[in-house]
Amino acid sequence: MSRMTLARIDAASAAEALASTRAAIARLARLKLTDQARYWVKRCAEDRELTLLAVGLPLSEPLPEALCDRAFADCFSAPELPLPRNRPEFESLIAARRGELPQLAERGIERVRAILREWRTVRSALSALEAPVFAAAVTEVRAQLALLLKTDFIRSTHEPWIIELTRYLKAIARRLARLQGNVDRDAELARRVQPFVQAYRALAAQPLPPAARTELEQLRWMTEELRVSLYAQDLKTLLPVSEKRLREQLERAREAAAR
Repeated sequence: MSRMTLARIDAASAAEALASTRAAIARLARLKLTDQARYWVKRCAEDRELTLLAVGLPLSEPLPEALCDRAFADCFSAPELPLPRNRPEFESLIAARRGELPQLAERGIERVRAILREWRTVRSALSALEAPVFAAAVTEVRAQLALLLKTDFIRSTHEPWIIELTRYLKAIARRLARLQGNVDRDAELARRVQPFVQAYRALAAQPLPPAARTELEQLRWMTEELRVSLYAQDLKTLLPVSEKRLREQLERAREAAAR
């Protein structure tokens, strides 16, 4: 095995170890603060609107559990926080951060509530587009939704992107609202996006070093921003995007994957 291959394995292993460690810290914090965890699960389970909004959305764990897990991760194992290396450091982390948990949990609940409201709007719009002429657009949107709202999206969608999911769903709703009588134009815009979607999926299916994963994720979110710029310009983009910029980002991802 070459030194380059070994270096890629070591880098990937280090990144995976860091992610696993942060996840373990969040789990330990939840075990440490069992009363608080129980409260937030109950709080979410008793939120009738949240429960109803989530009906039909496939999730890898019950919504209250997912929201509680996300709150503990945001509070105790966010990327900007130093990792505790021993029990005293862990105890210090708990003492320093436990007061932030209620605010972060409520913030997470309201974010997901807004996401689910927009998702239901999109779902309703899709159900009204049953005619064969809309099939291509509907299929594409369903694939987009499956990627945006993966079964573990509450846990796995990091900031700032989890904040932007509501805007991306609004853009989808705008697209669908304009689809009737606008099928040809919609297809033309879709053709501009598809090369980047296909390239993303092809790269994502490969084993990649951490640097390539980072560049690929950037491509993913830039593709969503491109969709906003094409289908819902009034919603504004978070960062400057164009097909040229996306081609450059795709090249960076491919170069990182080849290293």
